[in-house]
Amino acid sequence: MIDALKAAGLVAVIRGESYDDGYKKAKTAVDCGIKAIEITFTTPEAVRLIADLKQEFLKTDVLIGAGTVLNFADAAAACRAKADFAVSPGFSLEAADACAVHQVLYIPGVYTPTEVMNAMEHGFSMVKLFPGGLAHLKALKGPFPQVDFMVTGGVTKETIKDFMTAGAVCIGAGSNLFPKTGAKEEINAWLKAIK
Repeated sequence: MIDALKAAGLVAVIRGESYDDGYKKAKTAVDCGIKAIEITFTTPEAVRLIADLKQEFLKTDVLIGAGTVLNFADAAAACRAKADFAVSPGFSLEAADACAVHQVLYIPGVYTPTEVMNAMEHGFSMVKLFPGGLAHLKALKGPFPQVDFMVTGGVTKETIKDFMTAGAVCIGAGSNLFPKTGAKEEINAWLKAIK
């Protein structure tokens, strides 16, 4: 799963205002060529949306994950919906345990060296740097070259290549991908920028 996320490169983080809004954004992202979708638990009916998208893209190489997973209940619900991965803004051992039971990749959020070390001590080789920052990523990659960093927040299409060069293995992007108008054009610009 980590290799699949690395290959995807860009993860569309969907914070829908409703089920329909979340579905529309996810469908637009996939139609444009994004291979990894993260449905956040702040989206109404997130669990149903994850399950429906998993079913719709079952015979494709599109990954459907859960985001803003805060606790055991969120993680268990994401796993029951057949999410491919679950991402947290921080580190929840309870969420990690729920994912482990279902053999679903859990990606804990980190910001400090202590948090990275804590994640490593619990067996995690991939973490989410949140919020992101180019200088911060470079600083963390120094002592932790073996850690795979997914960076979310603080990345623009103008800086995405810099983040990848600095050691990010994939980038999570949310509202930047979905302006009020021209979402397809914006997503295509991000995909072009990451190549």
